[in-house]
Amino acid sequence: MTLPDTGPERPPGSASETRELTQQPPRDLGDGPRGWVVLVLAALVVVVVVAVLVLR
Repeated sequence: MTLPDTGPERPPGSASETRELTQQPPRDLGDGPRGWVVLVLAALVVVVVVAVLVLR
């Protein structure tokens, strides 16, 4: 019995385990005011980082 070639060698089950760990309950960013707050904060962080890099 041979395993299908999935690229780099990994211990069996590691891919599905990490997928289960990283799968959090779905959060819609546009759902309610909290999603907009998160989007605005993320945009502000990006703007600040870009401004610091450009103005340096």
